[in-house]
Amino acid sequence: MVKYFFYIEAVDQDAGPHRYVLGSHRRRILRHQFTLLVGQPAEEIERIYGPDAIVTLTGAEGFGFAEDTFGFHTGTLAKSVPRPVLDVGFGVSEKLHRRFHGEPVVH
Repeated sequence: MVKYFFYIEAVDQDAGPHRYVLGSHRRRILRHQFTLLVGQPAEEIERIYGPDAIVTLTGAEGFGFAEDTFGFHTGTLAKSVPRPVLDVGFGVSEKLHRRFHGEPVVH
């Protein structure tokens, strides 16, 4: 699946920016490939992929980006204002409905 995201309003560090782990869509460790869980603890993701691989996406109103959703990604907690975002996804299978328990999680 590929998703396109567009910020409806400007997003800075305090408005819950999106994060993506570079390379995680193509080089997941074996345990992450065969888990029943979608998300993984943020500390584990940083330890395995390195802090330099985690990209935080801030931008002006209308800023857009695309991502391969097989890679680890998450929206961060909005501290000051909500983060309205439009997301459009394209894939070859029906959308899965999953629930997550526990924070923080990078999925």
